[in-house]
Amino acid sequence: VYSGDVRLAVSSVARGNGKTGLIAGLVCCHLFGPEAEPRGEIYSAACSAKQAALVFAEVEAIVRAVPEFKQFRVKTSTFYKTMEAGAGPGEGTVYGVLPGDKEAAHGLAPSLWIYDELGIAPNRQLLDALQTASGKRTRSLGIAISTQASDDRHPFSQLIDDAVKNNDPSIVVQLIAAGVDDDPFAAETIRRVNPA
Repeated sequence: VYSGDVRLAVSSVARGNGKTGLIAGLVCCHLFGPEAEPRGEIYSAACSAKQAALVFAEVEAIVRAVPEFKQFRVKTSTFYKTMEAGAGPGEGTVYGVLPGDKEAAHGLAPSLWIYDELGIAPNRQLLDALQTASGKRTRSLGIAISTQASDDRHPFSQLIDDAVKNNDPSIVVQLIAAGVDDDPFAAETIRRVNPA
């Protein structure tokens, strides 16, 4: 459950379980919805521009498909993968896509950032840049969402482990995974780890 006290949400769930749709909805909430703030900054990041653009395409499709969203006068640049709310509670809020280089995150002040598929990132440089940039705002939310990383030393695995170990109430973790002793081929296990 999101509240103003949460500064980081970490979600690990298998492929095909609607992570992109969830992220797109959260971007809309912060762009022109109930979580919007005037002149906010929203970024979706990923290891590649192509991966980060998937979220943008979903948000763009939602904005175009829902007639009620026209009132927020969202200007979209498909080429540059940017949006700006022209009216409503998020007036002046911008949304953009960040490729997987840390330089792209320097100088930003995100009110919301999302790192999609962090579990395949080659390092934690972009993650660190986003997390430190969040300190420029009094209320900022970061979301790291991915399938599980391949090893326990990966930055995504460390985020999960640190949150659990430190019992930090400002970090929410959703970990949907099979247990060590679970049969990975059992229908019950497959249903449990694939909620969508």
